[in-house]
Amino acid sequence: MERFFWRDRDPPPEERTIERRFPETVRGYEAWRALARAVDEDPFGERPEFLRSAFDTFLVAANGDTRPLPPTCCLFVSHRMNDVNNALHIAWVATQCGYDYWLDVHDPKMLAANRAPLSSPAQEILIAAIIEIALLNVTHVVALQTRRSVGSQWIPYELGRAKTRLIYSDQAAGWYYPSVLANSRAEYMHLVETTTSDAEIRAWLRRPRPSRPCSLRCAGDRKWKHGDHEPPLDPP
Repeated sequence: MERFFWRDRDPPPEERTIERRFPETVRGYEAWRALARAVDEDPFGERPEFLRSAFDTFLVAANGDTRPLPPTCCLFVSHRMNDVNNALHIAWVATQCGYDYWLDVHDPKMLAANRAPLSSPAQEILIAAIIEIALLNVTHVVALQTRRSVGSQWIPYELGRAKTRLIYSDQAAGWYYPSVLANSRAEYMHLVETTTSDAEIRAWLRRPRPSRPCSLRCAGDRKWKHGDHEPPLDPP
């Protein structure tokens, strides 16, 4: 199966519709197309129950898609928007370990959905579906836990959604500032790997996982989106 090159999906202008924003190889492709057609029917949210029903159908259909994952290791970086610089840093670390990654601020579909002339709930449903497609097609997830993470509604969902039904998953991790870890009260974070430094997250990413293997890219196969420099960390 082809890799889930979510950044590379840029069809020619005549095909730049919501429905065609994903390649056919991704999990949830047909479910996405059906949802996109529903949003296109009601872009201004005049029939919210119709859209919510279409989204429920999307979730069932997307999660029923059991085609194999793309072979390349891909890390989902879960973060709060005011932690974006730290999220960029973790994504950069992942690329140095041979991973692809999914990060909302680098996904053209997410940026387009945020700018699209859609009303509620059409826009929110489309954004949620993009996140769900990403979660279905990654192999690993890391949740950034800093003082700015408090109150996030997406981070706990994304972490739990990606770790499947395992009680403890070594393909899900939290990345903490040490001072935040000492005061953390997020009990669910005990169900995943805990990392507090670049060295620890690199060791976690490079750990063999016979139960769900994925392949690392060859050196130089992909370049960091903003060049080869290391994105700086923000203070906690």
